[in-house]
Amino acid sequence: MAGMAETGVPWLVVLPLSAFMIRSALIYPRFQRDRRKNLVKLAMLQPLVDAEISVENLKKDWSKPSRFVGLDFYVQRQHRRKIARLRNRIQDRFEREFKAPTYRWASKIVPVLILLTVSEGVRRLCGAHSGLLTILTGPFHPYIAWAAEPVVDLVSRLVSFSTKSESQPEAQSEHDLEHLDGTSAGATDHQSNLLESPASTSGTESLFGTFLEQKIDFLTSSWAQDSMRTAGFAWCKDLTATDPYKILPFLFSGTFFASIWFSPGATDAGNFYSEQQNSATSTHDTPAKAKPKRTFWQKVFLGLSAVSVFPAMTMPCAMLWYFIGNIAVSRIQMARLVQRYPIHPPPAACTRRPMMSSKLDQLNMKKTVSETPWDRMNRFPSWKRKANAKKMKGV
Repeated sequence: MAGMAETGVPWLVVLPLSAFMIRSALIYPRFQRDRRKNLVKLAMLQPLVDAEISVENLKKDWSKPSRFVGLDFYVQRQHRRKIARLRNRIQDRFEREFKAPTYRWASKIVPVLILLTVSEGVRRLCGAHSGLLTILTGPFHPYIAWAAEPVVDLVSRLVSFSTKSESQPEAQSEHDLEHLDGTSAGATDHQSNLLESPASTSGTESLFGTFLEQKIDFLTSSWAQDSMRTAGFAWCKDLTATDPYKILPFLFSGTFFASIWFSPGATDAGNFYSEQQNSATSTHDTPAKAKPKRTFWQKVFLGLSAVSVFPAMTMPCAMLWYFIGNIAVSRIQMARLVQRYPIHPPPAACTRRPMMSSKLDQLNMKKTVSETPWDRMNRFPSWKRKANAKKMKGV
């Protein structure tokens, strides 16, 4: 980001452009495009998955008359959980057999990790000495330091010992042991010596010195960009400060809410493709019961997006502008994939016993049962009604 800003590109363009480049290079090729293609392939196997589930149910429930259960059992929560576990196991097997991985967990975890890492960098560019990851892991800092400091000291001692043995092969073993048993203060002095002379004859020592230098630079130096203080919006020139008029927090919350609201819903009856990135689209004349329903996590994120405006009020404008650009790029890329690789809802089983008679036959049957003899006679033409009346009088 700083490199692009040094070329003269304004920060209002650098931040969303960085979001586009990061998503296009790290997330879109594998976790969106390839995942979408594999979901299209596996959609054709959904009837086969349902058939195998039906076979398993028949083996367990109908193999013995004493184990037969009624239809009410299949709507219970216990049976639904069992069906969900069986469905996941069959789908995992099909993904391996047909070489069509869907990256279920990686597609959710990797984008979040990348977003947190970039957020760390954006906060450091705004002048913060501790980024978002430091704030999240704040309560664990004493434990992390307690576990990391002995490891760093031990590595520094081992590096110094290996360097000493390479430079003086005829040194005594007692001298080496005394060097290994040195105090942590001696290890700290050696670390400072490594930083003062990184160009050492030993490759291991030089690498360790470079690592220490980068660590100290990450913890102590400031990445603040002075150009961000005057390259903001008309109502807020300083991108490193919070928005005084609270426009960006509400814009961020609205963008977050719209991205979840307009995302495709789940298919009916809990099928395999009941996920947020599904393309079970519906038209204006589609019945309400047949339209895709929102998943549980979609409803949760809708609630989170509504209350996200409050923590957003304490974030710098640059960070909020990056989040808005990241959400917009993600929705545009996903909408393009939904249009190019549509996933149609798989066929569902019948919900009632099939009837041999048509709808017209059923209507005629209802009319015939409810009609009286006089109503039935009035349905005929006038000349036939007269003939029928004479017959009835004669009777």
